[in-house]
Amino acid sequence: MPKKDGKEVLKEIRANKKHDNVKIVMITASKATNSTIQAYKKLGANGFLLKPLKIQEIRDEIARLLK
Repeated sequence: MPKKDGKEVLKEIRANKKHDNVKIVMITASKATNSTIQAYKKLGANGFLLKPLKIQEIRDEIARLLK
């Protein structure tokens, strides 16, 4: 993203209580470590996917979040 990174956007969304029920899945092209994924989850991310994305991974993540 040109002006903000994913962490900044995630923090802004989670700072607004009217978005508490919004499910957020972070997607990255970089290699993410387990500690990075946990840091995003602590900030309020509900899921995490790595590129290149596979359609079944997306479907599985959506199904998991809708349960």
